[in-house]
Amino acid sequence: MKVRVDVIAELVTGFAIFGGFLFGLVIFVFQLRRQVIKKSDRQKTVGLAQFIDQLFSNVLYAVLISFVLVVVAVTLATFEPADADGNKLGLAPLAGALMFFVFAHLLGVLYMCLGRTRRAYLELKRLPA
Repeated sequence: MKVRVDVIAELVTGFAIFGGFLFGLVIFVFQLRRQVIKKSDRQKTVGLAQFIDQLFSNVLYAVLISFVLVVVAVTLATFEPADADGNKLGLAPLAGALMFFVFAHLLGVLYMCLGRTRRAYLELKRLPA
């Protein structure tokens, strides 16, 4: 039994747009880190700066994984089998499983990013106004 994935082009487009949004988030977190260093007492914001650094690393890794996902999807779409009439037959189960694994890994990384964001916010809340 073959798993049919007929929407490879849509998946590639979605993953590429998602990767672009994540790249924009990297720039935002970088600017946030610079503002935290510049505008506050360094001794009071050590924990906050650490969480922002960890968030930056996690989001950069998520960008890398999303780009890997795009490359995997494009590669699989290139080698997608077709019948004699040129109709695409869909991905083989192993190829579909590979895409699912990379996507599930990306979701796990994004979950870590949410956790870091929450911890950074709690540290920010503890600072005096």
